[in-house]
Amino acid sequence: MDEVSFKEKLELITRVFQENQKFPILDEENGDYFLKLYNCLIYDIVQSQPLACIVDETCLQELVGNRAKKVNCLSEGDHYCVYRFDKNDYE
Repeated sequence: MDEVSFKEKLELITRVFQENQKFPILDEENGDYFLKLYNCLIYDIVQSQPLACIVDETCLQELVGNRAKKVNCLSEGDHYCVYRFDKNDYE
């Protein structure tokens, strides 16, 4: 069985998020990947417990096996959450 590429992992995660109403968009720019999530399933919790945001970030890191860096956050007033996957971390 062939190993799943980093991009394929992100595409699979994007599909799972679509099925769970997170309204994701996966973009690639200069070899880096950006996963935008337009809906936060734990938004109400995060309002009183901001550390709960770490759940998404940690899950993404575990699923793709690489560092996910949050660069935008709904709970901080942004229009969507964005996780950046630096090409240097998966090459």
